[in-house]
Amino acid sequence: MDNETVKNVPNDYASMMEIVFDVLKKHKSIKTEQLACEIADTLVGAGYGRLDTFSLAMQDQLRHGLTGLKENLSKIREGISFIELTEEKCGRILRLLEHDRKRRGA
Repeated sequence: MDNETVKNVPNDYASMMEIVFDVLKKHKSIKTEQLACEIADTLVGAGYGRLDTFSLAMQDQLRHGLTGLKENLSKIREGISFIELTEEKCGRILRLLEHDRKRRGA
């Protein structure tokens, strides 16, 4: 990421995961590819950089958050307990994001 992009990236992990939770709550049944696109588009729209600058650190945070979501569904608000996120699905979302980043020429 260049310095300008970094300045515009919110540094609040809780806010980032709140956005992800909101995306997940909207979709009771969604394919992994669609979920990846929706999460990426929503994070970018919220100021977390552009898809072509989606940083490895952010991907790690997202991976950690999605894995934590899977492990802690009972502790998270009602309405997203229908999400069944496996390690494989979390990894697939991140691979799709990386593929999209490469496809865009980053």
